[in-house]
Order: sequence, then C-alpha cells, then structure tokens
Amino acid sequence: MSRTKVRNWRNLLEKRVTELVELAKELCPEAEVVVTSPIGDEDAAIEVFVPSEKYDEVRQALIQKSVDINWEDGFFISTVLYEKSEQ
Repeated sequence: MSRTKVRNWRNLLEKRVTELVELAKELCPEAEVVVTSPIGDEDAAIEVFVPSEKYDEVRQALIQKSVDINWEDGFFISTVLYEKSEQ
C-alpha cells in the first residue's frame, strides 16, 4: 500500500473512531471513553463506561454504528461497554 493510501486509511479510521466516541458522549455525556490498542484483527478498539441506566441505549447505538462502519468502510472497531460502578 502506498504512503498516501496508508495515510488516507488512517485518517478515515480515526474519523470513524471519533464518530463512535462522539455518539457515546451524545447519548450519555457522563460516559467515559477510552481508545485502546487493537487486538488481533481489530482495526481499533474503544471501551465505554456508562451508568447502568444508559447501558442498553448506548450499547445498541454503538453496535449499530460499528456494523454500519464495517459495512461501509470495512473497519472492525471493537466497542466494549461497561457499567460504571456507583460511587
């Protein structure tokens, strides 16, 4: 792959990860989002920590968006959700 293609691929991947992060924050402003190192076949990975009352809503939206990204661009972006512990 040429340097230009690699750069374009990385820029698009970064844009798509940002879209997932922004979606999580839009649905749950108090969400904590961490971009982690991808493992195996993943192109990128994020972990999202949300209050239990927002878990299902955010989970469904991120799953749908991840599938859309995979279909549109071929990226496999792992999104893992956790319930924030009450403090």
